[in-house]
Amino acid sequence: MRCNKIVFISVLALILVLAGCAKAECKKDEQCVKPHFTGQCADKKCVYDPIPGECGNTLCEPDENQCSCADDCGLCSGKVGKHLVKQCTPQDECVEDIPVTAQKPITLTRELSTGGSKISLTSTFPQPFNIRKDQLELDFGINVLATTMSDLKITRFELTGVTPDRRTVSLADKSVEKQLFEGARVKEYLIVDFPTSEVDGELSALNLKIYLDYVVTSGTATTSKSVTLAHPYQALKFAWARPANLTGCPTSCDDGNPGTEDKVVRVGDGCFCEYKPKTGACGNGVCDTAENKCTCASDCGPCAGGGTYLTRNCVGTNCVSQLKPGTAVQPQSIFDERPLGPFELQNSYKFNKPLNTKTDSLTMEFTLYQKQDAVTSVKLKDARLLDGSQEVSSVSINKELTTVGQKEISAMSIPPVAGEADRTLTLRVWYEYVEGGTTKQGDFSRALGKLTIISPDV
Repeated sequence: MRCNKIVFISVLALILVLAGCAKAECKKDEQCVKPHFTGQCADKKCVYDPIPGECGNTLCEPDENQCSCADDCGLCSGKVGKHLVKQCTPQDECVEDIPVTAQKPITLTRELSTGGSKISLTSTFPQPFNIRKDQLELDFGINVLATTMSDLKITRFELTGVTPDRRTVSLADKSVEKQLFEGARVKEYLIVDFPTSEVDGELSALNLKIYLDYVVTSGTATTSKSVTLAHPYQALKFAWARPANLTGCPTSCDDGNPGTEDKVVRVGDGCFCEYKPKTGACGNGVCDTAENKCTCASDCGPCAGGGTYLTRNCVGTNCVSQLKPGTAVQPQSIFDERPLGPFELQNSYKFNKPLNTKTDSLTMEFTLYQKQDAVTSVKLKDARLLDGSQEVSSVSINKELTTVGQKEISAMSIPPVAGEADRTLTLRVWYEYVEGGTTKQGDFSRALGKLTIISPDV
């Protein structure tokens, strides 16, 4: 027992000796130096305090973040959800974004048909889609324009999709005023957005509705019509992501078109380019009241086209239709021998092919070839020119034939058409005659065949 006491006292003495021999950390403040800290010597030990505002002081201060000072705030890295990755911007902001290398451009082309016209639509968008900055680009063109259709104008776009829980949601709804004409392309950009608390996901059954106005011409009548074209993106799974913060606005939105006002706009929690038409400016995509095909072809379409016999050209500032140089006019004459019971007519119908409504008419010659003695007079009352059941023109003849060999001539003018139009014509004539003191009535028809009617402006 006494031996154990002696050992304990010896060890304790040794510890005290060693403690007394330990070297001091410092004797004065100048010996305490550490980057981004101020040092002070206290009880022969260095005590360090962070220097405010310096990166590396272990404090993530208000003016620092993961990009400007990773040593204090940690690294800006890591994946968020399926598609987003944390990364630093040139402005030292730590943002969530879809890496450029992870986005694939999707281009889909389809032809839409309406009223005999065929319209091409090309849709371009990235996948996955960043709702805060990406846009759906639509590019339209006319492949075939029906001869009866004109003044095509897109007035609205509506885009919908279906969520995984089978809800149909509106993704975009935009009113526009875009002229469509042959030989030109029309572009529009849609901002895609919908309410959701998710950071990413997939949409299916995307469907784009295009609202279209146009004018239909039938003979001399024009009718304004509207149609909605549906463009389903079949079998497409639309992947999207919504970062927690904005990844920066475009630095420039210049599309090189002086007819649009190009600017960066904030829409919701995103930042996008907007191309707003300048009122009255040529190139704004709208054929304004002061513009036409000769003063602004980029908005109103080219002064071109025509048909078999007509061509369109600019005369001064007006787009007019004219006869093509060297157009040959062929006079036509149709003989019509017409036995009508107690009397017989021999008729001749003369017209030019093509028939110019500004200078030509249908000439009808009626001759009383023979009659029975009981017939004292034959009166030609009215004539109508028909295309099927549609009346093209009519005239009141009111010519009376009383003696054999007598001839009467009447002319029928043709109303203008839109440019030129092919018609399959039938002439129908109403008459009355007096036989034995009794007035009787009748009518007859004669097919004139296919005829092109033209109405040049000059």
